[in-house]
Amino acid sequence: MTIERLALVSYLAPNSFWYYQEIAAYLERKLGMPTSIRQGNDPLTDRRLAQQQVDLTFICGLPLVRFNQQHAFKLKPIVAPVLQADRYSNQPVYFADVIVRSDSGMTEFEQLCGKVFCFNDLGSNSGYHLVKRHLAEQHYSPSFIAKEIPSGSHQTSIQWVIEGKADWAAIDSTMLEQELRDRADLQQWIRVIQSIGPCPIPPIALSPNVPPELAQHIQDSLLNPDPQLQLAMTRAGIRRYAPIALADYHVLTLESQGRL
Repeated sequence: MTIERLALVSYLAPNSFWYYQEIAAYLERKLGMPTSIRQGNDPLTDRRLAQQQVDLTFICGLPLVRFNQQHAFKLKPIVAPVLQADRYSNQPVYFADVIVRSDSGMTEFEQLCGKVFCFNDLGSNSGYHLVKRHLAEQHYSPSFIAKEIPSGSHQTSIQWVIEGKADWAAIDSTMLEQELRDRADLQQWIRVIQSIGPCPIPPIALSPNVPPELAQHIQDSLLNPDPQLQLAMTRAGIRRYAPIALADYHVLTLESQGRL
C-alpha cells in the first residue's frame, strides 16, 4: 500500500496535543510527505482506526492491547518516550499519581478509605486500572472506595479534586507533569500522596498498512530527532525515545485478560 499522506491521531490527554503536532511537523520534514493530525477520544470506538484509515497513533498501552485483541490486524508499537525526571530511571515507564486537595489533611493512601474517587474513564490504565490493581495487590477491602464517579478526562479529575467534587484521583504522571508546567498555580491546590507503578508508558504505534520501509524510517527518525524536535521534547519533559515492541506491554495483556 502506498501512503500519500501520513494520518496521525492522539488518544492521549489534549494538554500535550501541541507536542504531537510538533512530531507531525517533524515527520513531514523528515519523510518529505504531508501529514495530518487530529485529537481522538476512545480508540476502541474510532471507526477510522478500525477501518485502517489511521497510520500512526499516540495511544495508552491498555487500549492498545484491547484494540489488538478485538481486531484481526494489529497496531505495532515502535517507540516510547523516556521522560526526564529521575523517577523514570531513564526507562520508557510512567506512573499513576494519586492526588488529593492540598488542604485535605490526607498524606497517606490509607486515609483515602471511605472517600470519593473520580476517574477519567473505565478504560484508562493510569486513571482506573492501576488503582484497582493496587487495591487488590495490597488486599484492601472491596468497600475501600465509598463512591466512584467518572469525570471524562484527567484534567476534569484534577479540577473536581480541587473543587471538592471528589476526594481523590489517579492521574497519568506525564499528563500531570505537563499540567504543572502549564499551570503555575496548580501546585498550591493539589498534593501527590502516592505514585503507583511504574508501568509501560503509552507508545507511538503504527497501523499495519504502513509499509515496512516507511515504518523503519519513522522509527529511525524518532530515535534520532533533529534540533527543532529536540527543543519540543525538552519542553514536554522528554529525554529521548526508546525502541519498543508489543511484547513490552505483556503485563497489560495479562491485566486485560483479568489475570492480574
